[in-house]
Amino acid sequence: MGSLLSSNKLSQEDTQMALDKVKHIVSSTPVVVFSKTYCGYCNRVKQLFAQLKASYKAIELDQETVIAKYQAGQLLNLLSDAGAMTVDLNA
Repeated sequence: MGSLLSSNKLSQEDTQMALDKVKHIVSSTPVVVFSKTYCGYCNRVKQLFAQLKASYKAIELDQETVIAKYQAGQLLNLLSDAGAMTVDLNA
């Protein structure tokens, strides 16, 4: 995946701020779910983690300001640039 720092759609400042935030989130928690409150798949995963009593952090992108500017593909690139492992439900 290519780097988002070369993206023309968002400023380099915005991209760097989002990358720093994502790096902080993924380095501080072993499991992070980047979710939208209305996403059925995301809600099911969060329910499963709750049933398993698994520790995780949910980032609700429809309530998040810095990272929410990114479309799904851009977000996957951002996570990859931050060193996170991802699962794309659209693949």
